[in-house]
Amino acid sequence: MTDRALTFELVASELRPFGVTIRQEPGNYVLTYRGNPWGPRRDVEDLRDALTIGREMAENPPEDAFSGSGWTPRRRGGGGHRGHGKQPTAHPKGGRP
Repeated sequence: MTDRALTFELVASELRPFGVTIRQEPGNYVLTYRGNPWGPRRDVEDLRDALTIGREMAENPPEDAFSGSGWTPRRRGGGGHRGHGKQPTAHPKGGRP
């Protein structure tokens, strides 16, 4: 990554496979472990530091890095609820409208 200028998107895509997420807050960047927004976090001032520290976080995660505090993502979308439990009904005239 030394050949290209660092952008937020490049740093985020570099850290994502390691389970580290980055977000921007006013005046700094925040690094956390994916799925654990209440877990360990590191605040850094520039993207170069964010990339270096994010890689260090990935190499040495604490035991509870990905456990969260009981928070789990909810499944979204359909599937499995076809017709919402209703039985198919015949058209009153026996055919389609």
